[in-house]
Amino acid sequence: MEQHRQLKHEDIKNQKMVFPISIVCDNIRTPENIGMIFRLAEAFGAECIYLCGDAPTLPNKKVARAARSTIKPGNHKTVKNTADIISELKNKNYKIIGLEVTNNSKDIRHFDFYKNNKIALVLGSERYGISKEVLQMADHCVHINLFGNNTSINVANATAIALYELAHRMGLHTD
Repeated sequence: MEQHRQLKHEDIKNQKMVFPISIVCDNIRTPENIGMIFRLAEAFGAECIYLCGDAPTLPNKKVARAARSTIKPGNHKTVKNTADIISELKNKNYKIIGLEVTNNSKDIRHFDFYKNNKIALVLGSERYGISKEVLQMADHCVHINLFGNNTSINVANATAIALYELAHRMGLHTD
């Protein structure tokens, strides 16, 4: 029987890619969540993170600790008003996809993520979700089906699931 040995970081050589995926954080205030979103964005090759509204100001020790060296110049922008960056991204032909349970959101597993098009994935705060104004600007909303009593999961965990699914649905994953 073959023995399994966990690889060390220096033994792993990931293919470095950047995809046309931007992440818009609509009033996400928790520093640890923002840090994890940076880490996930780097892991899945997202091109940019927009920190909007009440997001923590960078530099921030808690964000940095969770991000583990993934905050780089040019991979993020701080924007006062989320609606402004959504309008700008729409003008650049991004499809605005809200990650939110709504009356007409689609199961993320079955949503067509516009192969080879630019996507802006909008994430909302833990407490309030995506703001009403921004939700109305979304081209589509997707949700993650859950099977327990909880009706939501942590925004960073939801981001991990969404980015993984998004990469596969767009046909960008290389396995």
